[in-house]
Amino acid sequence: LKSRVSENEGAATALRKQEAHTLAQHIQHIARTQPGIPLLVFGDWNDGPADATPQILQQGLSADAALRRLSPRDSRGEEWTLYFKRGREYCIYDQIFVNPALRDRMRGQGGIIDSGDFAKASDHRAIWCDLR
Repeated sequence: LKSRVSENEGAATALRKQEAHTLAQHIQHIARTQPGIPLLVFGDWNDGPADATPQILQQGLSADAALRRLSPRDSRGEEWTLYFKRGREYCIYDQIFVNPALRDRMRGQGGIIDSGDFAKASDHRAIWCDLR
């Protein structure tokens, strides 16, 4: 979703909410036209789990379109996927969501790659989940 880095943070936040709402509409359409299809939605949300955009997906526009956020952790049990040096802040911006049809196929909550080399590829740590 839209980056938080913007001249107008309020406008960027509003745009992320609209993007999440548009995605929720798409998920609802899929849930209604293809009942039982497993859905996996993941990526860099530029918002943490308690912010509005992930909440929109978790609430869904209907019960059949609500998603569950997984809680992958690294080898130390930590959930952060991005560290802002300037603000000295650990963030959980990279998130995985699944629908009820996929929930039954999950093997745990997944994980976060925390090898020392992760920063060579990205400023975000990679998240993963294991499906049957």
